[in-house]
Amino acid sequence: MLYYNKYRKIMMYYRRKILLALIEVFDGNLRNTECEKLLFNFCKVTGINYYDFFPHRFGPFSIVSYYDKQRLTELELLKPAQGFHLSTKHSYLNDLRPSDKKAMLALKASGIHGSKLVKKIYRENPQFTSRSEILEKMFDSEEIKNLRFAWNTDKSPFVFTIGYEGETIDSFLYKLISNNVTAIIDVRNNPQSMKFGFSKKRFKDYIEKTEMKYFHIPELGIPSAMRKGLGQVTMSYLPATLPKSKVLITVKTYPLPSSDHGEVVCTAGLLNGEKWIRMYPISSSMYDEKRYPKYSWVELDLVKHPSDFRIESYMPKNGLDEPIKFIERIGTDAYWAARKEYVHKEVFTSMEKLILLSKSEDRSLGTLKPLKITDLIIEETEREWKPQWREKLKQLGMFDINDDGRARPRKVIRKVPYIFKYRFLSEGDSRPRELSIHDWEIGTLFWHSLRQSDGDEETAKALVRQKYFDDFVTQKDILLFLGTTYEFHKRRVDNPFIIIGVFYPTKTQQLSLFTPPI
Repeated sequence: MLYYNKYRKIMMYYRRKILLALIEVFDGNLRNTECEKLLFNFCKVTGINYYDFFPHRFGPFSIVSYYDKQRLTELELLKPAQGFHLSTKHSYLNDLRPSDKKAMLALKASGIHGSKLVKKIYRENPQFTSRSEILEKMFDSEEIKNLRFAWNTDKSPFVFTIGYEGETIDSFLYKLISNNVTAIIDVRNNPQSMKFGFSKKRFKDYIEKTEMKYFHIPELGIPSAMRKGLGQVTMSYLPATLPKSKVLITVKTYPLPSSDHGEVVCTAGLLNGEKWIRMYPISSSMYDEKRYPKYSWVELDLVKHPSDFRIESYMPKNGLDEPIKFIERIGTDAYWAARKEYVHKEVFTSMEKLILLSKSEDRSLGTLKPLKITDLIIEETEREWKPQWREKLKQLGMFDINDDGRARPRKVIRKVPYIFKYRFLSEGDSRPRELSIHDWEIGTLFWHSLRQSDGDEETAKALVRQKYFDDFVTQKDILLFLGTTYEFHKRRVDNPFIIIGVFYPTKTQQLSLFTPPI
């Protein structure tokens, strides 16, 4: 959108519309700290990083948001007045996408502000409290101790390399701080950048204000002349925009909330029946098995997810408002022959190989044929969602808004009080692995079995075991759909994968295509 002031026309970024709409919905005036916390909360609620944040003196802080407020003040859309005051009659709230407008109104209707808002954000996002100067004023010693569990306290000496392609200055600083980096060596021969915050003067200032040391040693870098042509033959996994994408839906996970990311559920499939693709945030209608059953072809517009480095992660172009067209469902005739045509195109037999690809190429989805599944483990876990996760789950259907403008949360999906894990061996393994199963089907099977057994959990667990172990292992030709969680992948843990789906056609008389030779 172009905005005209009395001097010239300028581009109005969508993120700035978010900022202006936020101030507008809160009666046209917000103090600095309050505005920052509400903006952070809005990004978490929508699951989209319109702004990135890093831990600072009063919790999550965004340099880009402050720059935008300064710029909007210069354009006479805001004016300083104990914070920021809206000085335009234009409604930017009405310029937002419907799902963002709905979320903004719900944020206002929640009535949470001031110290209550700060406490809510600190409890739900403890990784942003590591540099807070007000922690002891807000919480007692016991709760501070609990918050500190989310902090990275590893002070071991390490040398990292990092680039800033695809990063904002805020997300860049978040990575440095969360890894306890104490000094930055800038090896750019010419440390100038068209990207906000990365030219030497400002970059050095931001590094030092976040209590790190800055050194510029261009001799360690590659001269510009030698960098010409580098990377020209490198192909990206998929284009950044995928209009009218045809996806075969193979995965719907039970909710797995993340403490610092928008991914609550994973809907994934095969783009054009070939390459894996993850889609989020996505409308809760996708979980309606009558409208969009698994192994259905659907069509929608997709774009690369702006805040997820994993190569397969995309989001609907218009967020939760993106129309999803159902095309057809692939059936199970002839031992799932039509489904196998697509699923069997790339199957790993070695878990270790898939893990290596996750580290070298940020690969985060794949299909594994285990050598042997030795057990189904069922472990009891928390019976209720943590408060911060409960809030994230509400976003699966966002909020209903009453006629009077008040938010009415939809019913939150129930938490399964058990964790289900497969213990299995893959090619090259010297001992069994254990991975948790987060398939939508196993969660709904538990609740169905519980109703069938009149609330007897032991019987319900036995019914789940009967299907997922006794029946599957003896009668089905099992493949496991694997995916990484954002947090585990970002932290580069040894194995960032979980089981996000199970492919279980009935065994045929002939040997499986993936049975290893004797």
